[in-house]
Amino acid sequence: EEEFNRFNPIGSEHDDIDVEVDGRKYVEHKINSMKAHRSQFKDDWWGFNIPDEFKEDFLGYENYILAFNRGNWFSESELV
Repeated sequence: EEEFNRFNPIGSEHDDIDVEVDGRKYVEHKINSMKAHRSQFKDDWWGFNIPDEFKEDFLGYENYILAFNRGNWFSESELV
C-alpha cells in the first residue's frame, strides 16, 4: 500500500516519473482511437477541443511510474 501512496491521478513530481514516452507523432491516432471509444470519452471531452498548435504539448507525451520494482534495468529503452 505504501508504494501506491506516491501515485497522484492529477499529476506527479518530475523526480517520481520513471519513464517519459515521446508519442508526438501519434497524437492524431491517439485522438481518433479515443473518439472510437464513446463510452469512455464524450464528444465534448476537453482533449478533442485542444487547438492544433497545442495538441502535441498536451497529448504527445506519456509519463509512467513503475508500480513495483521488477529488478534492475540499465536504460529507459528496456522499459518500453
